[in-house]
Amino acid sequence: GLYQYLTFGLRRGGNKYYTLKVGNVDANGTYTGGYAGPEFSWEIAPNILGDSSEQLGQSWCKPWLSTIATSGSGSNRVLILTGGYDADNEDLALPAAGDSKGRAIFAVDATTGVLETGLNFNHNTNGDMDYCIVELIAFDHQANGIDDTIYAGDLGGNLFAFSDRDENGSWTKTLLFQARSDAAGTTNSLLKFFTAPDVAMETFGDYVYIGTGDRAHPAETSTVDRIYAIKNSWVSPWTTLTEADLVDVTSYSYTATTYTNLETGNGWYIKLNERSGEKVMSSPLVFNKIVFFTTYEI
Repeated sequence: GLYQYLTFGLRRGGNKYYTLKVGNVDANGTYTGGYAGPEFSWEIAPNILGDSSEQLGQSWCKPWLSTIATSGSGSNRVLILTGGYDADNEDLALPAAGDSKGRAIFAVDATTGVLETGLNFNHNTNGDMDYCIVELIAFDHQANGIDDTIYAGDLGGNLFAFSDRDENGSWTKTLLFQARSDAAGTTNSLLKFFTAPDVAMETFGDYVYIGTGDRAHPAETSTVDRIYAIKNSWVSPWTTLTEADLVDVTSYSYTATTYTNLETGNGWYIKLNERSGEKVMSSPLVFNKIVFFTTYEI
């Protein structure tokens, strides 16, 4: 039969992921075993990327079960994970510029927990991955059962796109957007991407929706957080976008110029400046051509 596995992290409780065997399904589709008698299967230690490589932070990520392509026209069932939360730095009221752990996106074999070497991006080999990453979204843009696209934001306000759209097992990384930038005057704003984005596939590429908000400091009121909608047209080479490249629709009123700017531009954003401390604390949801965000204020 096929074994059933349960993989989970510990959030504030630690920096490992654990996998339990919780039953199996026989050839007739009958489920046996279960949560009454779980068996330990394997764990992901904080040094899974290498003793001298990036170490994992607190295990906040929901493991993303995917099938990805491997070299030689093969495929593998994996769990895609983020590096996790760097509490030593990000719990501070004024974090240092750059974290020291959790700066990674990687995958492991879903059955054994062994590192999938074809999907492993971390600060050790990618100098622009300076901040920890706690959540991600992955999807199959060709609808053929192979996940080939990942988006993830970090706690420095950077949004990354990872792709293997040729499905040959060779992944690439793009720094799609920076919420903190000199161009937008937001360099010193503590704009953090704690949650995963959602994505709408369009004729030009992807529309990526994400919001900022510090889940570790829900009562913080000095930062004016944002909701972003960013176009990814998948052109190469890509010039990283900033807020200065988007249309500000905070006080939106319809005009022909605004419509043209939204149609031809790189996306839009909303400043959450109506209520002190309002922030995005959960992932958006795209449904029936509408994107839904929820916000929190103390």
